[in-house]
Amino acid sequence: MIGLFPVPRSAPPAYLLHLIHAATQRVDALYMQALPLGGLTPVQFAVLEAIDLLHRPSGNDIIALTRIDRSTLSDALRRMAGRGLVSKKISKNDRRAHVLRITAAGKSALKLARPVADQAVASLLGELPEHDKRAFLRALQAIVRAGTVPLEA
Repeated sequence: MIGLFPVPRSAPPAYLLHLIHAATQRVDALYMQALPLGGLTPVQFAVLEAIDLLHRPSGNDIIALTRIDRSTLSDALRRMAGRGLVSKKISKNDRRAHVLRITAAGKSALKLARPVADQAVASLLGELPEHDKRAFLRALQAIVRAGTVPLEA
């Protein structure tokens, strides 16, 4: 049984969508429970991690790396810019695009959020034997790598 839903003996392939959604909801809830008041949401955390990883990325770069849709990214960037966590400047190469940078406040917020995210993932995977954890992570990486077309809202 998963949550309140029994696992069908011959689950249709679409049932996988429910399982993926339930796992995402669980790790987000674990993260939010452990997060200090005023911290980063899971989406903001993913966006800041991506900006920190890439050198002066555009929104399209963030979308390609995180698979976050354009509307959600736009909202997250607006909120984070308002909190002084990121800066946005118009690209010199493409006036329609913004170049994103993480600020010192953004780096501080990210530093506080990383152990919270690590603990949320550890809690999610905690019940799995080590070989199942590795197999699960390899499977997720393969699924993400297979998606080569950027997602749109």
